[in-house]
Amino acid sequence: MKDIFISYTGADRAWAEWIAWHLEDAGYSTVIQAWDFSASSNFVLEMHNADSDTTHTIAVLSP
Repeated sequence: MKDIFISYTGADRAWAEWIAWHLEDAGYSTVIQAWDFSASSNFVLEMHNADSDTTHTIAVLSP
């Protein structure tokens, strides 16, 4: 089980990666689409697994 799932849309990818990088540098484990989902995977299933297999979720939102 990992610590934090970072949920975001494509427009917020750079922010999500920045957040993940800092969290991992601080010792937390993260799940982030850009790093952990493969191109051939089932996106809906990956999202479900990420939500189920982490203790916290961060939603990155922008206007």
